[in-house]
Amino acid sequence: MKSGGAKAEMLINIIYQDEDYIVVNKPSGLIVHPWSECSDKISLMYLLKEQTGRWIYPIHRLDRAVSGVMIFAFSSNAAKLLQEQWGSDQTEKIYCGLVKGKVDGPKYIDYALKNKKKATGEKQEALTILWPLDSNEFVSLLKFKIETGRYHQIRRHCSAMTCQLIGDTKYGKGEINRYYRQNYNLHRLFLHCLGLKIELNG
Repeated sequence: MKSGGAKAEMLINIIYQDEDYIVVNKPSGLIVHPWSECSDKISLMYLLKEQTGRWIYPIHRLDRAVSGVMIFAFSSNAAKLLQEQWGSDQTEKIYCGLVKGKVDGPKYIDYALKNKKKATGEKQEALTILWPLDSNEFVSLLKFKIETGRYHQIRRHCSAMTCQLIGDTKYGKGEINRYYRQNYNLHRLFLHCLGLKIELNG
C-alpha cells in the first residue's frame, strides 16, 4: 500500500485466476471496498485493480478483521452469474477459528439474528455448523460451515454459546484478548475463511 498514512504497498496472494474471475487470500486488517463511514484509503479491491490492471467486481465480502478466500469478477456479467448462485446449496463457505473454552463435539447452531448493525428490524434465520479440530482446557480450534450469511454470524453465534473468538474486540472477552496479545503476540481476530465451494465456468 502507498504512503501518506497507509501501509506499505503489498502484493495480494492470488489462488486462482482466469478470464472471468480471480480468487485471492485476503489479509486481516484490510477492508474489501471503501464505504462512506470508513476512512481507510486503501482497500482490497484497489490493490487488486493495481496488481492486475483490470477493473474488479465484488461477489461477496469479509469483515476487515477476517482473513481468507475471496472471489472477484472481472465483469459485471460474470459477477451476476456468481451472485445468483451465492445463496444456493451449490455454494459452501468454510471457516476456522480459535475460541475460548473446550468444545467437545460438533454442534448445529440455529439461532436467529438481526442482519443489521443497528438493533432494529426483524430477526432472520441464521444457521452455523461447527466441528472441533483440536482443543485443550483453555481453547478450541473450530471449523465452521455457514448456511446463511448474516451480519457477523460466526462471531455472534460463538458469543451466544459463550465460546467467544480469540481476538474479537466486539463480541469477545477483553481480558482474554489482552492475554493472547501480551503472551502470544496475537493482535487480530482469530477467524479465517478456509475455502469456498462454488462453480466457476463449469
